Amino acid sequence: MQMHINHYVRDTSMLSFIDIQDKLSDRHTEYINSLVDIGKPSSDSEVTSNFGKQDPNYFRPRRYELMKYNIIKEYGKDKCSVTGKRVYKWYFTKRGLEIARDIVTLKFFQKEEIMEFEVLGSTGNKYKVTVHRNPDWVYCTCKGFKYNHYCHHIRDNKEKIDNYLKYT
Repeated sequence: MQMHINHYVRDTSMLSFIDIQDKLSDRHTEYINSLVDIGKPSSDSEVTSNFGKQDPNYFRPRRYELMKYNIIKEYGKDKCSVTGKRVYKWYFTKRGLEIARDIVTLKFFQKEEIMEFEVLGSTGNKYKVTVHRNPDWVYCTCKGFKYNHYCHHIRDNKEKIDNYLKYT
């Protein structure tokens, strides 16, 4: 079995998402999911309303942080469907669209079986190898994987990974 990142998730976008994943809180993810659900540039009130909240300040600080992470950007002014006022709207940057797609994909992954194990690198550093069952996807936290999308930690554990994918 060939180990690869499924065609639904491009390896570069998944790596971009993995790099920023530790910085994203649940509220960041809620904002991104709400903006994905709406599917077009939206105001704070529209995003908040779509999520089932009333106070636009619920997301506003997270929106500012998502701008700093280059995930969303100001789209311009338009009429808000919630307030009826002309307000600023926000939408994904190109990088943000890739990350949003990966968050939606990872929601699917989280429902599936995942195997994780720690490996010891040649310099004594510990790395984590993660194997997703469906779709078949393997990731390692080492620098070699980050740059080459494959590493000896995965190669050296190929039999263990293949058995997991074959028998679960």
